[in-house]
Amino acid sequence: TLNLKATGGDFIFANNQQSAGLANDIKLGTSSHLNLSGDNNFFFGGGVQSSGDFAKTGTGFAQFAQDSSFVGDLTLNDGDVRITSGNTFSLVGATDTVTVGSNGTLGGGGTISANSFVIGGSLSADSAVFSSGNTAPNTNNTFGALTLSGQSVVLNDATFIYDLGTAVSLNSDDT
Repeated sequence: TLNLKATGGDFIFANNQQSAGLANDIKLGTSSHLNLSGDNNFFFGGGVQSSGDFAKTGTGFAQFAQDSSFVGDLTLNDGDVRITSGNTFSLVGATDTVTVGSNGTLGGGGTISANSFVIGGSLSADSAVFSSGNTAPNTNNTFGALTLSGQSVVLNDATFIYDLGTAVSLNSDDT
């Protein structure tokens, strides 16, 4: 199990390689879990692979800029988990579940796949632009499509956050 707590600064993983040029910031062994906590942020420029669960607590966010996979459940109690556009975050076990608590936000512009989803917090569709210099998710006017792929999705008082674009006002001269 790997426990990381971000307090007083962000964790930035970038330009790491597992082997033979395979970008992979973290690869955990058999039945290993990844637990992220704290009020600062985690940036994963490469993928994360684990054969265990993934848990996120604290008000900070975790942003994944490459494909990542876990063989366990994702439990998001607080803060954000964001997948950048064009990337996939997969829970690959037969019964794996994504659970988003009331203080959590699952977002980005990628694809999240799992057997089932239980959403009690927020879903945010945007492009989740990866930038290791940012200290907050880039969600300003960044259109994206967040895809949930699975057998079931349960929305339990879920909130949807989306960007409709720049406001346009018309007056009588604009006809």
